[in-house]
Formats: sequence, C-alpha cells, structure tokens
Amino acid sequence: MLNWATATFSSTIFFVLGQIALKLASFHPLIIGYWFSIAVGILGVIGLLMTLITSNEKIKHKDVWYALLGGVFFFFGNLLWIYAIQKAPNVSYVYTLTTGIVTVAMLFIGFYFFHQSMKWINFIGILFVVFGVYLITRKV
Repeated sequence: MLNWATATFSSTIFFVLGQIALKLASFHPLIIGYWFSIAVGILGVIGLLMTLITSNEKIKHKDVWYALLGGVFFFFGNLLWIYAIQKAPNVSYVYTLTTGIVTVAMLFIGFYFFHQSMKWINFIGILFVVFGVYLITRKV
C-alpha cells in the first residue's frame, strides 16, 4: 500500500495530466465536464466491483451516504473547475487559486471539525499561501 506522501505525489501527476487534457478540449466546458464525469463514473463502477469481489470488508450505509454526498459536491465543483480551466487566461491561475483556497479551508476544517492540531506556524504558512496566490494571480 502506498504511503500518503507517495499517493499525493502520484495523484498530482494524474491531476496535471488531466488538466492538460481538459485545457486541450475545445468544445463547451459543461459538455467537457459531463464527459469527464462519465469517465470518472465508469472507472468508479469498475473499481467498486473489483473491490467488492476481492474484499471482505463490511460496508456501512452511513459511509455510503457520505461518499455519495461527497460525490455530489465534487461533481459540481469539477464542473465549475473545468469551466474555469477553459476560460482562464492562464491555466496556472486556476490551480494556484484552487490549491490556495483548499489549503486554507482544509486547515481550518481539520482544526474545527476533526479536532486536528494547529500551531502558530500553520497560521504563518496560511499567510504565505495567501500572499503567494496573490502574487501569482495578480495582473502585472
């Protein structure tokens, strides 16, 4: 099994390749988003079936609902993200802005909802992230 750092690095490679493919697509962003969702759905069904066949893990209904709710949020988030990739003057702006916002939001969500620790150095890091996003996305 991969450790979290290797999985993060590997997923980043896939995300970058996916963003290149989405930026190269030339038709309406929502149609691109729907095709994107179909691809994710097909792979999701295949993965779920393979996992159910090979795993003895009992699935809780509550976890299924959380996964479905997350899927709904990701669906709409991905549609808007694909739209932004297609329309942004520079594709790096979209990912930089998204990453900055997600970094700050997840730090606070982890602290408030999941009771994960946060130190003062984390707040300093947030300031650097926000300032970095500003520098990259501002008009020169």
